[in-house]
Amino acid sequence: MSEKFSITVTDYFIRRSRKFFKKHPDLKSKFGKIAEDIEPVKNFV
Repeated sequence: MSEKFSITVTDYFIRRSRKFFKKHPDLKSKFGKIAEDIEPVKNFV
């Protein structure tokens, strides 16, 4: 049985992540891959 996880993104998280990725742009793609593994992006039509 697999568990479903989701990411709750707060305004605080968004502000902190912008600052973090400005200092560490090389980690942005790695974070994106991890986030995608946790919660796949849905294609909206």
